Amino acid sequence: MHSSATQAAKVVAFLVAVTACTNPSPTDTDYSPSSNAPMAQSQERTEPPSTSTGQPTGQEDDTAADAVDPSNGVIAQPAAPPSILQTVRLSNDDRALIYETAQVGTAACMSDLGYDYEWPSYEELNPDGPNMAVTESDARQYGYRLLPSWAETPLSPADLRSQSDESYRRALTGEPEQPDGCNGIAHTRAYDDQGTYAELDQLIGQAIVDARVEVDLSDEYTALNQEWSACMADRGFVYNSPPEPLSRFVGGGGSVTPEESDTRIADLRCQYDAAYERTYGELVNARVAVWAESNQATIDQAATARAEYLNGLAQYRTELGLVP
Repeated sequence: MHSSATQAAKVVAFLVAVTACTNPSPTDTDYSPSSNAPMAQSQERTEPPSTSTGQPTGQEDDTAADAVDPSNGVIAQPAAPPSILQTVRLSNDDRALIYETAQVGTAACMSDLGYDYEWPSYEELNPDGPNMAVTESDARQYGYRLLPSWAETPLSPADLRSQSDESYRRALTGEPEQPDGCNGIAHTRAYDDQGTYAELDQLIGQAIVDARVEVDLSDEYTALNQEWSACMADRGFVYNSPPEPLSRFVGGGGSVTPEESDTRIADLRCQYDAAYERTYGELVNARVAVWAESNQATIDQAATARAEYLNGLAQYRTELGLVP
């Protein structure tokens, strides 16, 4: 059964299920290891969880941002290079459009049944944009914890009403054994009618995951971590790679200690100095390029299927009175 707007937005990265078996991110930052928002403890990663930029896993910008000098209080680094497969994957703009379509479709269906339906905008659910930089004060205050802007999203008006109004909930979500509520109907049109794109995108996502795994075992990645580790040692911290302090501090509970804050700041600065995210991305990019040379037919098919899916989405938007 489909949930309402707040929960739906948690999978607005175009139903990560299209690349579900190994959880590759269907974004233009397929080659980026970074996530300022610490990962949930249950989330598995196949890439090193760098902590330099503020993009949550699964979010991306369509252009690479310039590095920001940490001397001005903002800690960023050269962004990862764009995926060479970005033209066959869904962009942040695509996902925003898909999310809007699903919500407007839900609202139209609910209106036909005599109910109002309100939902948070895509921007409200992604308040800091895809490439939020981390200020030193953020790092000192929150350490490796989730920044407030990425904290748990409050329940939407529709969620709240569903808890107290059974007829409204039934209209919105249907029943578990028959998810034919307005939310499910709209989501099927906006998200699920992908045709062959889901399968092809999963193949591409798996190729990117495989490239990450290969990078993680490479001498180049070892050298990158050694550069970062040496920088950390110069600042008085002994770690072999960025996942180590992240694993140590995230989810620890309690208040942020001075040690955590100092470690976080040193980690961010050392990743900046090593251009950690960009370097890692370039290593993955090189390996994906080798795969692409041997799989051009799959890439071409995915591009066609993506276009067909987005064309179908545009038709649904037209039905809803939206700009295609």
